[in-house]
Amino acid sequence: MQTIRDYAQDHGISYEAVRSQIARYRQDLDGHIVTGGRTMYLDDYAVRFLDAKRRGNPVAVRHEEDRSELENLKAQLETAKNELLTMQRKVIELQSVDRLLIESKAKCDLLTEANTEKQKQLDALRTDLSEARRNAEQLRTDAQAAKADADRARGDLKAEQTKTDQAKADLKAAQTETDRAKAELAAVRAEADQARQERDEARTEAGSYRKTIFGLYRKTRS
Repeated sequence: MQTIRDYAQDHGISYEAVRSQIARYRQDLDGHIVTGGRTMYLDDYAVRFLDAKRRGNPVAVRHEEDRSELENLKAQLETAKNELLTMQRKVIELQSVDRLLIESKAKCDLLTEANTEKQKQLDALRTDLSEARRNAEQLRTDAQAAKADADRARGDLKAEQTKTDQAKADLKAAQTETDRAKAELAAVRAEADQARQERDEARTEAGSYRKTIFGLYRKTRS
């Protein structure tokens, strides 16, 4: 199976020329052309048939191709003219839009200038309002600070009392810890004395072993 477009490309002819040839021999090609969607397919018989017709009457086929090509060029020329007219209309529309944009920009500049002056006045009012708010806020802050100072003074007094109580408790705990440390130190010293004694005894015993071993060695040498 081969599409009409592929057949035209393979034989170096136009698509319209192939369609014209198929229309001329439609009865002969009945049942040998399959349509799938918007695409037409030629079976092997149709391909051979069209090839034979082209070989049998090449002048007529060429004339048909030239005529189809001319019609195609005319259609393309007409399309190009329509596109040119459309582009010209769009250019005119764009020129009108540009003129409107220029006029709109001039009006916008005037409005912007007037708005700038209004904005300056508004900014001045906002500055005065902000200053009044800052003053009111400062007064509230000062009152809150005075209250906070009083609360902090009461808190400091309570904290100092708490620190005093804690210091007493810490002192008592420290004394207890000192006594426990002294007891642990005495125990450690006792353990150290015991360890030194055991070390000295071990050294003495080791010296005795070395003498015995040395005496045995001398006997074995002699």
